[in-house]
Amino acid sequence: MKSNIRYSYSSLLFVLVILINACSKERSDISNVNGSTVRLKIGQTFSLPDDKSKIAVTGRRTADASQSKEIAYNDQYTLVATLREVGPQASYPKASNNRATVPGTSEQHALKEGTSYYVAIFDASGEYKETKSFKQGSSVQDFTINNGKYTFVIYASGTNAPLSFLNSGTKLNTAKFEQLSADQDLMMDQVSFEVKDGQNELNAQLAHLFTQVTLKLDASAVGEIRIGEGAISPSHPKKSIDISLADRAISYRGAVESVPLVFQNKSGQVISSDSTFIVTPATANGIIKLRDVSVNSSTPKDVIQEGWNLRPGVKYTLEINLKAPADPVIPVAGTNWSIGDLIYRDGIYQFAPPSDESIYYTWSPSPTDQTEAFWYTDFDDSVKGMRMYRVNGSYAQEPLAVANQDPCASVKPLNAWRLPTSAEIVNLMSSNTKIYHAKYDTGNNSYLKTGLFFGVDYQPEKPEMDKYLYFRSFYFISAGMYRFAPTTQSAYLLAGKKYLAFEQPYSDDKRTTLGSYEIKPLTFRPSASAPSEAVRIRCVKNK
Repeated sequence: MKSNIRYSYSSLLFVLVILINACSKERSDISNVNGSTVRLKIGQTFSLPDDKSKIAVTGRRTADASQSKEIAYNDQYTLVATLREVGPQASYPKASNNRATVPGTSEQHALKEGTSYYVAIFDASGEYKETKSFKQGSSVQDFTINNGKYTFVIYASGTNAPLSFLNSGTKLNTAKFEQLSADQDLMMDQVSFEVKDGQNELNAQLAHLFTQVTLKLDASAVGEIRIGEGAISPSHPKKSIDISLADRAISYRGAVESVPLVFQNKSGQVISSDSTFIVTPATANGIIKLRDVSVNSSTPKDVIQEGWNLRPGVKYTLEINLKAPADPVIPVAGTNWSIGDLIYRDGIYQFAPPSDESIYYTWSPSPTDQTEAFWYTDFDDSVKGMRMYRVNGSYAQEPLAVANQDPCASVKPLNAWRLPTSAEIVNLMSSNTKIYHAKYDTGNNSYLKTGLFFGVDYQPEKPEMDKYLYFRSFYFISAGMYRFAPTTQSAYLLAGKKYLAFEQPYSDDKRTTLGSYEIKPLTFRPSASAPSEAVRIRCVKNK
């Protein structure tokens, strides 16, 4: 009897254990169904890889990641423009759980704090289930979901602009965002994987699908710059873009247009713009237009550069650095001389080479509007410069600021040039360098373009004449004879309140003979009534 009872108790205990295990398993299955989690880790990229799945978005690369162009601004300055892509490529895990990892590509950057992003969920058959919304930086960055295979489409606006939710019943293969604009800066990623028991991690890298360009103008190497406005093209108009969620392919509508650049400042050594968004297929003819660009108070002019390679999904920085051309020098007798006389043109101190005919004439009756090549400099405490020139046949003067009591020092970059010393002139004149007294016909029966070349024993013509050191003089014909004009009209300013003047020989057989020259104290002052008492300026490079 006792044996039978023990058997019954054992049977009862066995049944109880089975019931407990069954109950436990049931609770475990329910937990898995309602409690599997997906933890979100959201980043962004500015450059998609060029694999087959994303050609529709990016297009193939048509050039290197960096493009450079030199743009001539004027005879004094050059714009060096470099367009660079932002965002190198690397590898990272896109999704993982305790059984699987889905690889991804491109470097992942943190999504900006406060950015709203959305997760559209599609089941294994491609049917839309729901969209969950999150904010980067908030405490909640995960959600629960039933186990199974899903496709997650994660999207956001880089500018936090409103974005649409999908309609119920939408299929992944037909789902699209419609009537988008470039300034919405749509970012998107798609990750397909199977949610399993426990915690799953979803790493989404939201790729910017539109093009961004940030402009930086840097004139710090030469001075300051001003700008009126700017624009970039091509771009399709607002609300003209559709994007497929299945493959992120972009559809474009409408004619292309320009998009204005928004500048943070419009003057100074450095000018920067905000990011400008455009929507365009891959193109090899992006265009940048800058209006009313002025360098160091020069006359404003427009700058246009075409031929930029632009791709969707890429962020670019366009850096435009201003440089003065490498100052050409003419080395003679141990001194590096400027290529020509100092002038002040379009608000810029610069050098005019010998071939620049606009500065050949002195105070002759022709041409009507006179040169910028004559100066009066007063080295008193006020440190003023005076440029002499002609307007409509009359003489005029313009006061100019002079750096360090030396007009040459005002050439940008400042203090790179200076006035020659008396010792350098003496050394030049006694250097046994070849010389030639040139006489060029002006078309005026009474006046010649004349001057003294160093380094050549014949009369060079344009453009060869720019290779040699050349001091201009002034010649006129009176009573059928060549006559040398007053020395002040052929004077060159020297350091220490002095000037150089030399005499042009009358006879042609003495054109390779130096002749006489003078270095005198600068005591004369020009005026509108006595414009001949002005000087030219030739500069030397500081060592």
